[in-house]
Amino acid sequence: MAFDPALLAKRRAALGLTAAELARRAGINRSIISGIEHGRLTPYPSQIRRIKAVLDTSPTSGKNTALSLRAT
Repeated sequence: MAFDPALLAKRRAALGLTAAELARRAGINRSIISGIEHGRLTPYPSQIRRIKAVLDTSPTSGKNTALSLRAT
């Protein structure tokens, strides 16, 4: 399965996070997040793990939401 940047943007928006806030929480530069979301950059596995760690946990519930950033 290939990485799907649209899923990243959709999940981030669903959680009400800005690209800047996602970047801050994941420890990744905001321009990298933007590039990944717009398909200009292919994320490294380490970046996927860090982004996934932020997006897998709802900030309001703290529950794991089992996000998949890969297309099915």
